[in-house]
Amino acid sequence: MSKDEVRKAIESDFGLSGEAVGEGENVAERTGLLTIRADDVLRDGGPAQVSYVFGYESKQLIQVGILWDIESSSEAKLLANAEVLASYFRTAGYAPETVRSGLALDNGLLIFRGEDAAGRATVLLLQGTFTDAGDQRRSLAPTALALLYAVDADNPDVFRIQSGQF
Repeated sequence: MSKDEVRKAIESDFGLSGEAVGEGENVAERTGLLTIRADDVLRDGGPAQVSYVFGYESKQLIQVGILWDIESSSEAKLLANAEVLASYFRTAGYAPETVRSGLALDNGLLIFRGEDAAGRATVLLLQGTFTDAGDQRRSLAPTALALLYAVDADNPDVFRIQSGQF
């Protein structure tokens, strides 16, 4: 989808247009961005920021990101959204050999990662800060829940310096 097609979809899906749709650029990746704030991305999930990323060369939609954060949602809401989405993704038909879940990362927990038959990736990450909970266990204080859909996570359409160009 082009930027214009995504703008039309945003207006149709969320009733947002004009200045309610932010436009920008990721300077390092040289990708285009459209960003909105929406209340109804996930039913009863609370307000979220939705970002649409457009490829460096193709100028087509390559990724959609949804972010619920602690400033606009409670910790309980972030955890509930993570649980609801993880349950949905576990039964959504992702290629079993690509599915990962429950992995501790430096900045949170990988709740789900999987790819469909076409190689499109879905990543659900509960971000936050770990604290020592005793008995060599760590507890996560969530600060955000990020959901990413990528057309080609292994070879994204972003600017890269090719061998011999520099």
